[in-house]
Parts: sequence; structure tokens; C-alpha cells
Amino acid sequence: MEKILKTYFCIFSFCLFLAPSVFAQKIEAQAKKLKDIEEQIERRNKELEEYMTKTEELKTQLKAIKTESDKENEKKEELENSLKKAQSNIGGLKEKYSALKDIYLRLMGEMSMDGAKLYLESFEMSDYYGKDNIVKSVSLRNLIIGKSALAKSVDKKSDQTDREMKNLIARREQMAAEKRKVLARLEMKRKEMGRTQKEMDINKKRLKNLKEEIERLKESASELSGLIKKLEKKAPYKSKTEAYVPIEKNSLPWPMEGTVISKFGKEYVPQLKTWIVRDGIRIKAETGARVKSVMSGTVIYCGPFRNYGNIVIVSHKDNIFTTYGLLSSVAVKNGEAVTEGTVLGFAGEDEQTLKENKGSALYFEIRRGSDAADPMPYLK
Repeated sequence: MEKILKTYFCIFSFCLFLAPSVFAQKIEAQAKKLKDIEEQIERRNKELEEYMTKTEELKTQLKAIKTESDKENEKKEELENSLKKAQSNIGGLKEKYSALKDIYLRLMGEMSMDGAKLYLESFEMSDYYGKDNIVKSVSLRNLIIGKSALAKSVDKKSDQTDREMKNLIARREQMAAEKRKVLARLEMKRKEMGRTQKEMDINKKRLKNLKEEIERLKESASELSGLIKKLEKKAPYKSKTEAYVPIEKNSLPWPMEGTVISKFGKEYVPQLKTWIVRDGIRIKAETGARVKSVMSGTVIYCGPFRNYGNIVIVSHKDNIFTTYGLLSSVAVKNGEAVTEGTVLGFAGEDEQTLKENKGSALYFEIRRGSDAADPMPYLK
């Protein structure tokens, strides 16, 4: 009965030893989810930054297009005013040209009549051509000369007016052509502004969606962080004190040669980004290295146990138990008596150790009853 009770107690004790691993697995699973969410947040933040930059670029582009459109509109208005003025000037020049032509034709007609009159008078009165006739003839000649000079001046002014009118008409056509170009550019700017505005609206909508998504991800991350903290609080041994073991310090041999890679007690695990509490130590080992008992006792359990590979639990006097885990195989049987140095099994692979590129490992712990103690002070 005592042996059965001891076996039951030891297995119960080992379940306590295993509990941190179970919680660690839960914490690791949640930590992975948290890491995924944090990576999503990082990606979304980068995307958000890109969209914000793009939005600013679009705003600048839209502003530039509007400025160019305003300039084109100003130019269009200037051309329209110039065209109106040119049209008005052309109308005035046409009237002036017409009036000058009328004056010129009238003068030419008068000159023709005066010349004919002068000729007839000199021809008909040649025998009686006296002083009065001479004065009259001279006056008529002078009048004809004056009208001729005036006609030439009017004709010259008429030609000048005609050239001005033609130049103004040509300028009007140029301005009309320029106006058509300005209107075409304005239409292009209007379409470009429409496309840019549409793109910016889509961008703003995407920005809004990204911000909402980031907030949701942050909420999820916060919830997961809270869950991880709760799991850490629920993890066994966190509040337990180290057990007193009636063994002389520095008196036990090492279960195998190697370097301690995980210490007893609270330890930060980078893979999980959190703290866990260990009830034993992990010793780096060569695969297949022999694992030996540190004291005399009786094997009360040996065999596979969940993710710890094969384990051996040895019961010693004073209700002391030692546990050897992560073994590739065992070399003892349940109920077998062992002494210090008895080979219990052989070191196997440890998943966490492999991830850290440290090869194999041995898990070793010392307990008195259900309470764990740091093995290091008792090892030589």
C-alpha cells in the first residue's frame, strides 16, 4: 500500500511538474496569435503611412491642377475681353474706312468736274480771256490742287486703315485659335481633376478602413495580452516557495555532464516573449549521453510522458523524488532499485533546445513531496 501511495503521490507530483509546460503551450499559442496580430498591425501601419503620403501627394497634385486651371481661366477671360475689344475696333475701323472711301470718291468726283469746267471755260472764252477770267481760273486750279492733295491724303489714310483692319482681323483669328486651345486645356484639366479627386476619395476611404482595422487589431492584441497575463497568473508554482530538502549542499553528483541552459525558477523565454517558472533545470547534452541516478532509491515510474519524451522518477528516503526527463530511451524498470551512478537512460532530443540550435538536453528536478527545490545548490 505504501508503495502504491508513493507511486500515486509521485505521479501527482509529476503532473504538477508538467503543468507549467501545459500552461506554457497555451501561453505560446496565444503569444503566436499576438505576434501575428502585431505583425498585421505593423503591416497595416506601413500601408496606412503609404496611403497618407499618397493622399498628401494627391492633395498637392489637385492643388496644382486647380492653380493651372485658374490661370487658364484667367487667360480665357483675357482673350475673350481682347476678342470683344478687337471686334469693336474692327467695327470702328470698317466705319472709318468706309467714310474715308466715300470722301475720297467725292473728292475725285469734284476734282473731275472742276477740271472739266476749267477746261471748257478756257476753251470757250479764249478770245475774251480777261483779268477776271484769269483770277477765276487760277482759283479753280488751286482748288483742284488742294482737293487732289486732300484726296491723296484720304487715300493714304484709307489704305492705312485697311491694313490696320486686316491686321486686327488676323489678330482676332489668332486669339480665337488660342482661346480654343485654352478651352481644350481647361477640359483636360477638368478631367484630370476629376480623376485625381476620384482617386483621392478612394484613398480616403481606404485610409478610413485601415484606421478602423488597426483599431480592431489593437483591441484584439490588448485582449490577447490580457489573456496571456491571466494564463501566467494561473500557471502553477508561481506563488510557491522553494522546498526544503534534507540533503547536504554540493553533495550530489551531476546526472550527466553538460551545461545548464535553463535554470530553476522564473525565467524569460524569448520565443514566448513572457516569463515562466521552472521546477527543474535543463542541461545541454550530446544525443545518447548516459543519464545517471544522483542517489540511491527505487524507480517508481519510467516511460513516455507527453512532450517530455521518456522520463524516469526515482523515490528516495525522506520523501525525496528526482525526475529525469527528455530521455531517448530508459535503461531501468518500474520497481527497480538503483544506486548513485546507475544508468537510468540516455539523453534525447528536446524540441525547444533544437529550436535554439543547442542539440539535446536533459530535464532534471528534485522534489520533497509535491514541492520542488533548485537542484543547483545540491550538485557538486
